[in-house]
Amino acid sequence: MTAASNQIKSSIWDNKQEYPLTTESLKMLLEQRIPLIRLKEFATLEECEMLYAQTQLLNFDAYQDVSPKIERVGITVFEYNRISNTLAKKRV
Repeated sequence: MTAASNQIKSSIWDNKQEYPLTTESLKMLLEQRIPLIRLKEFATLEECEMLYAQTQLLNFDAYQDVSPKIERVGITVFEYNRISNTLAKKRV
């Protein structure tokens, strides 16, 4: 990642650097005190390319009536539960 792409443009955080995953950094992230945690060497370049290729086969969608727009991949737990409950009611 280039230095330019590491620049966080939000004014929410005092320190806009990336952090490694630790108990403290996770706590800070959940408290919205830091912008991100980076898992270095999470995937190789080849794995990233394969992951990206797979995402092109999936249906990216956005939540309806949400501002700002929030995109998602796949089904959410709430949608899964709604479908499961509907199917369960039809079986009765």
